[in-house]
Amino acid sequence: MYRRLEPQEYVGKLAPSLGMILQKDLNIANVEVSEEFLDPITFLAATYFREPLVDALKAVNTSLQRTSEAVPVLSLTHAMGLGKTHFLTLLYHLYTKVPAMWSSVEEGLPEESDLLAEKASYRIDTAERTLVIAIDLKYIPSELLPYNALFLTLGKIFEKYKRRVLEAEVSRAKLNSFEELLRRIDSYEPRDAARKFVETLSGLAVNIPILIMVDEIYAAVFEAIAGASGDYINSVRKVLLFLTSLIDELRGKFPAVLVYASAMQDVQRWRDVAGLSVDRDDKKWLKEAVEYFEERTRRFAPINVRDVSEEEALEIVKKRIVRLKVSIDEALSSSAIEEIRRALSEIVGNPEAARFVDELRRTYPFSPVYRELVRKLITPAYS
Repeated sequence: MYRRLEPQEYVGKLAPSLGMILQKDLNIANVEVSEEFLDPITFLAATYFREPLVDALKAVNTSLQRTSEAVPVLSLTHAMGLGKTHFLTLLYHLYTKVPAMWSSVEEGLPEESDLLAEKASYRIDTAERTLVIAIDLKYIPSELLPYNALFLTLGKIFEKYKRRVLEAEVSRAKLNSFEELLRRIDSYEPRDAARKFVETLSGLAVNIPILIMVDEIYAAVFEAIAGASGDYINSVRKVLLFLTSLIDELRGKFPAVLVYASAMQDVQRWRDVAGLSVDRDDKKWLKEAVEYFEERTRRFAPINVRDVSEEEALEIVKKRIVRLKVSIDEALSSSAIEEIRRALSEIVGNPEAARFVDELRRTYPFSPVYRELVRKLITPAYS
């Protein structure tokens, strides 16, 4: 994907934030994002559907297909670089763009489309109706505060992807009223906003699943406490209180699921400072809001995702950046393997050369040494 690009053209674009993807896709801001993250077919083709990811995806999909007394909550707090934002971006595509282009997905990616439908229980009729509430708390439009950005993004998603679908079942007057609420809902306090949102949604008299996605939650609260203005701190607090109130209001009324993510490093950084005393009331109230959010979400139905293994991390990288022109068996023919083994055995001896060749079959096109780097990335204590 990057063979024709200079480093300055792709550095910073290989792993854009969810916030950058939202801003670019919804025309909120003119930010640079690689096309592969914006095009659903390319993104799906670059996704390694490891078993835990499929299981988590299935849990989200099925949760949006039925109303539950307890809103399922999926917490993604793995180490940096192991797929949290990729998973959120995948959900965003599946519940915004993919429904309208599903026939193209089936034609271009038959294996992936079958997996989504059969193993991950993805349903187009559910996806096209699902309203997505998404925010990246670390990357929001520069001129907005987080609470305002949350509803601006929601309004844009509704306008671009959901209104047309609902027009077949809901009167224009009701849809106009709902859009009007989205434009002014940030003037409500969080608890009132959540109640008004669900009340107005109920007035549409149709079943609308709600997918809530929040990225960089602990990075954002740490940065707010460490060095943000009072207005910014208060806005982050309001986002957390709104989301907490919203999942309470949605219980038993609409299918819903909350997915939130933050790197384990940021979670630990927050834990290190959460017990420290603060010098301002706004910081104290933000800390209380985080604790309340954690307490309330733990009471709901948690969904667990297994950590990424070394083998899976290697496969993720291969899927992400490499497209082999020939099969591994062709590239590593018996004669090629024997030549590598013979050359190495003269340097390190036969046993070590044999181990290297055996490992090469699993790590190709990377050197087996790359596995050591992967191990250190996913297990920081390893040395």
